[in-house]
Amino acid sequence: MISNDLDAAAFSEIHYFKTSLEYIDFKWVLNSTITFINNINEMRNSPGGSGNYLFTKSSWKLAGRYNESVGGAWDSWAFACAQLASGAKFKTLPNSFYFHRHGYESTFVKDNRKLNESVNLARILVPYFNLIHPDDVDYILNRYYRHSWLRRIENRKIRSNNTIESLRIKIKKGEILLYDYNEGCLSQGLEN
Repeated sequence: MISNDLDAAAFSEIHYFKTSLEYIDFKWVLNSTITFINNINEMRNSPGGSGNYLFTKSSWKLAGRYNESVGGAWDSWAFACAQLASGAKFKTLPNSFYFHRHGYESTFVKDNRKLNESVNLARILVPYFNLIHPDDVDYILNRYYRHSWLRRIENRKIRSNNTIESLRIKIKKGEILLYDYNEGCLSQGLEN
């Protein structure tokens, strides 16, 4: 993680089982690079929701620390959003995985019975609406879709707001980097 100048790193696969590690029911293969937008659009391909990843103390501070008020099933996903929105460089480690039990009454399962996922995630995304295309913010908040936008994510992707507001300049170890919150590092080694 440190040698690749990453702010956060995760396993590249999650192997799900019910009772025995000898019988893997299914696998999730995660994206190699995690961005703010693919953390929303491709949750099953992003480690944000699992909460099983490493991060640096500096990225934790820059993200505003872990927001425990979110609670329940979506707290780690909310933290990944905060990290990515603050410019964290987040990747998965090749040829790595961990085992994850599924099919039981987890916190995630229980919370999703109590709360509407679309409404809950919209609440989490409010501080980052400037990074999301304005038409998609309207869609997320629309009275017809606010309870279902997440279920429709495969057919109706959320787009980034490609404005200067989604760009930021990072200075790291004497380099100036142009960084897009949604796409990652755009350029390296710009002259001062």
